[in-house]
Amino acid sequence: MCCQPGHQILRTPAYHPELQSIEICWGVVKNHVARNCNFTLKGLEKQIELGFQKVTPETCHKAFEKCKTFEKSFWYQDDIGDEVAFKRRDYTMKNLECYFLICEDSSC
Repeated sequence: MCCQPGHQILRTPAYHPELQSIEICWGVVKNHVARNCNFTLKGLEKQIELGFQKVTPETCHKAFEKCKTFEKSFWYQDDIGDEVAFKRRDYTMKNLECYFLICEDSSC
């Protein structure tokens, strides 16, 4: 099925449920069951079915969009982190250059 034209498998990072749209969909089902549970097996089976009915294509689309928002946030934070790391690296390299110049001049 995944090899049909137009389908593509996208890998997402492990241990990041905020980037897994299925987690949001499962949350819809679990919340419905928790709110409507009567603590019987028949009641559980009924509520699970009703919970799955709440996961519509629109729900999935919203979940996907929410995950994209988280992903953009992570990319933004990563870019800021890279910028800070590059500034630190440049600062450290300048200090090392000065250190080596001082040592060469004063015969450390």
